Amino acid sequence: MLPYYSHKKSFTAVLLFALILNLLLPVSAQTGEAEYNDSYYEKQWWVSNMNLPTAWKQSHLYTTEPVVIAVIDTGVYYKHKDLQGHIWTNSDEIPGNHKDDDKNGYVDDYYGWDFFNRDASVYSSVGTGSSRQADAFDNDNHGTHIAGLLAATANNQQGIVGIASNVNVQIMCLKVFGGVNGSGTTSSLIEAIRYAEANGACIVNASWNFDETDPELKQAIRESNMLFVCSAGNNAKNLDLSPSYPCCYSLGNVISVTSIDETNEFCHSFANYGASCIHLAAPGKNIISTVIGGYEVLYGTSMSTPMVTGTAALAYAANPQLSARDLKQILLKSINANPQLSDKTITGGQIDSAKSVSIAAAYKPQIDKHKPSISCSVTRKKKSVKCKITVTDKGGSGLRLVRYAKGKKKASYFQFGKKGKMLSKKTLTFKKNCVITIYALDHQGNQQIKTVTLKKKP
Repeated sequence: MLPYYSHKKSFTAVLLFALILNLLLPVSAQTGEAEYNDSYYEKQWWVSNMNLPTAWKQSHLYTTEPVVIAVIDTGVYYKHKDLQGHIWTNSDEIPGNHKDDDKNGYVDDYYGWDFFNRDASVYSSVGTGSSRQADAFDNDNHGTHIAGLLAATANNQQGIVGIASNVNVQIMCLKVFGGVNGSGTTSSLIEAIRYAEANGACIVNASWNFDETDPELKQAIRESNMLFVCSAGNNAKNLDLSPSYPCCYSLGNVISVTSIDETNEFCHSFANYGASCIHLAAPGKNIISTVIGGYEVLYGTSMSTPMVTGTAALAYAANPQLSARDLKQILLKSINANPQLSDKTITGGQIDSAKSVSIAAAYKPQIDKHKPSISCSVTRKKKSVKCKITVTDKGGSGLRLVRYAKGKKKASYFQFGKKGKMLSKKTLTFKKNCVITIYALDHQGNQQIKTVTLKKKP
């Protein structure tokens, strides 16, 4: 793992998967009779484990609202035949005209954006036709595998059935990691997060982690309205003692996932855990899904994460009024107890998708009508004046962000947090007399401002 650098935080991403079968599986595999005609359906042991057939049969509960999942990962091979039809596209962009049609700073970002190579390529591969495969120097199988678990087309006589393929799920392809070692920068991660939210994503699949925390990344996640489903990692360690991130961020919109196998055994050989850090478990061993050029079986907490992300998508489709925090609470209630997990996870259980859908459909989100409160404790000195800022969420939806600006401003000036300076410290110090306006926004969209006149001691 590379160290962080002060000018641009950089790390080698721990892309949380391991290869079991290094060869492409034959497309002509025989599976016998099955509820779905997808060629590898009977290899999808997690379907029954997660009670997915019952979840899928509750089609009367699902709306047609789009559920946009941002796969922030390596690239996604969006041309895969099993993924077509479930790929998000930027309707404000004209593909291939070499122009930034929507003026968002990204040229030709029709299928998403490659934050590693700084272009619209989204994935890289070598070869053509049936011989196409991932570029060894920029491997994008990891992100493609995750996308398939989420959204591979059902009943198309090939491949697998995606967990959320029977709802209007759309995969936003955001490549942040690349190169032989899967490296990336936290600045790119933050940029990808903001891109995802600006373009309508409601859930982020984060199948990666690193051992050093980054306050700026944590702040970007905390200020987002999206749900972040995060993998625990594959070092077989107790994260309560040696945390990894972002799975160990204690935030209202972060849920973390570890792995179980076909027999509901905790995957001791690789899966990280933590009774006060990791929320729940999901299938993560012998997992077949899409890769560039075909299908492969992988294992790791990277594979467990989309099991929960896909379940969150089903729950959201059953009730699009749900916030990220609502979704998290529903998922935490949607578990089956497992003694193997009692000292490994917060809930002591594994995900049950049918429970998630049922709970979500009946869930009545609480409406927060209360604005946050802002107070400023002023300390005056002859050479400076300080303002210690305290912001409190009053209505329960959670404080989203705090900004400030010099001068007397209206709430509209801050454009819901797009303008104004971030409050990195609780106390602001000024060497000259001034007027500042403090702005607070909660996750319900309630805004509050407070204008403070600051004068030094005479």
